[in-house]
Amino acid sequence: MLALLAAVSLVQVAYTIPSTPQPYTLDLKFDGFIGLFGLINAKAEVQANLVVKAEQADSSGNVRASTNLDALKVILNGSIMPFTKDGVAQYFPNTVTLSPQGKVLKSDSPDVNLPIHLPGLDIKRFPALTFLAIEFPKDGIQEGTAFSYTREFQAGPISYTVTPRSISTDTIKMDITLTQDYDELQDESNQIVKDAKDAVNDVKTHVTGTGAVEFDRKLGLISKVHINADAAAKVTNVQTKEESKRDLKTTMDVTLANPQ
Repeated sequence: MLALLAAVSLVQVAYTIPSTPQPYTLDLKFDGFIGLFGLINAKAEVQANLVVKAEQADSSGNVRASTNLDALKVILNGSIMPFTKDGVAQYFPNTVTLSPQGKVLKSDSPDVNLPIHLPGLDIKRFPALTFLAIEFPKDGIQEGTAFSYTREFQAGPISYTVTPRSISTDTIKMDITLTQDYDELQDESNQIVKDAKDAVNDVKTHVTGTGAVEFDRKLGLISKVHINADAAAKVTNVQTKEESKRDLKTTMDVTLANPQ
């Protein structure tokens, strides 16, 4: 009887993706070691306007959604950098095929190996960080009951735990925690290298994060994401074995602006 009652109380959640283009704003703030232009510690911000819309379903009936980049601004230590949307135009628009619960089944975005790892800048997995930020369980969700899943990213898998705080007919509000661990080899300019003979440092990074996410049940889309993440890295010089530490704080805000 208890199992039956629990099953009845589960709420099914599905992404539907409107055919009308939906505008998003993305704001990523970094404070700490970012490895750009030889800077050891810096503050950087990435501001972007995105447009998401439904595409024709695939032959199996799976939902498809495209993402286009409408505007891009990069700020480093208070100065606007000469990076615009034209510099990444070859990666947009891109299209993903997804399950009703938000699991990305296929992506036509290139698997780009960026020279540095910054949370939120994984081009191929961009949708999973923004409008598909939550992967819901097939059986449904329940207020106050946590669920967990893992997603693959360029640097390494991220493990998520999500707890629905409130569920209404219009909105689902959730708390989220995440963890990620990855290792990489870097040269003297702190750029990633694959061959050990080119490496100066062996870097092991542990990331933890917390935040809140909202899902618009009428639109079938994530409407808000706010995440604070801390990355702590242990750096070992491959020759001298000398160790040092690096820290990076990241804040990510994604907002569905003026839903259409």
